[in-house]
Amino acid sequence: MLVRLLLPRVPTLNQCVTRTAKVYFSSSHAGSVDKKTHLMINTLGPDRLGIVSGMTKLVTDVGGSVGESQATKLGSYFSLTMQVSVPSKAAAEDLKQSLADESKTGMMTSTHSVETDDPKAVQVVVSPSVGGYSGRFVLSGADQPGHVHKVTSLLVKHGLSIDTMDTSEEEAPFGGTTLYHIDGIVTKPAPLAKGFHPDAVREDLEALGDSLNCDMSLEDNVGRKERLSSGIWENCA
Repeated sequence: MLVRLLLPRVPTLNQCVTRTAKVYFSSSHAGSVDKKTHLMINTLGPDRLGIVSGMTKLVTDVGGSVGESQATKLGSYFSLTMQVSVPSKAAAEDLKQSLADESKTGMMTSTHSVETDDPKAVQVVVSPSVGGYSGRFVLSGADQPGHVHKVTSLLVKHGLSIDTMDTSEEEAPFGGTTLYHIDGIVTKPAPLAKGFHPDAVREDLEALGDSLNCDMSLEDNVGRKERLSSGIWENCA
């Protein structure tokens, strides 16, 4: 009796289906010469459902991760700023291309990214170094042109930098007057100049408030860290 052995057919080259996927290696892998690349990404576009989910997926698709981020809705537009790290320059280039493609669809009006190999360049400092100054400034009063310019110009005169700032307006409960609010954090790194005195800043802010018919205050030793941990960041309305 003749027995025939049936062996599995080996597919030809044309019959083979090959699936490929990009793999990004960071400097932690042996033999890799690529260093982790850091980006600061800002996007702006019409507000819609799923913006943050969609933008962060572009980051994870290249093996990246999101550090600190801030998302803000102003009117019918939405802005997202992210501190991102990716495994390599190749991953950074692919991410920037994906962001550019996203802008072309019209989903986002504009997308801008800044790339660096130095993590300190995009490191978010939540409080000034030891010996520096941080404070919370608040304005509340009748709305009129120039509030933000006048307040920030005064802060610049004292060498203070804006760390974060929110502005808002609302209708007064009675009389139909529009009220305006500014709530922000200012910082000044160490070493502080001998001529810097928070009381002098406070006096100038209060004088400016009087001239604008607004209430102004400056609270010392309040920074972003305190804002996040204690929940003091409230609308001053």
